[in-house]
Amino acid sequence: MDVTIRNERDYALVTLMLEKDVVENVVENVVEKLPPRMKTILNAIRNDRNISAVQLADMCRTTARTVQRDLNKLQERNLIKRTGPDKGGYWEIIRAQEHD
Repeated sequence: MDVTIRNERDYALVTLMLEKDVVENVVENVVEKLPPRMKTILNAIRNDRNISAVQLADMCRTTARTVQRDLNKLQERNLIKRTGPDKGGYWEIIRAQEHD
């Protein structure tokens, strides 16, 4: 981490430059706290942002409804978001992992 302090007339400006590795490490640590199925879903979205709930259900060997509940939980935790319509839209990973 690089720290820069610049004194101005009425204030001090402090800049912190974080390394990319720090962010990635935080993300990896957060992923470890998710249930295995949610980890599988996040990894699948990471690999194919157009993946459907039905495809995720096949991959996780569960029902589409169960996957939809997991997707909703991931959205509530601000880990993912859906962009566009149900058909033709895609998933975005907002934060790679989260607290649990």
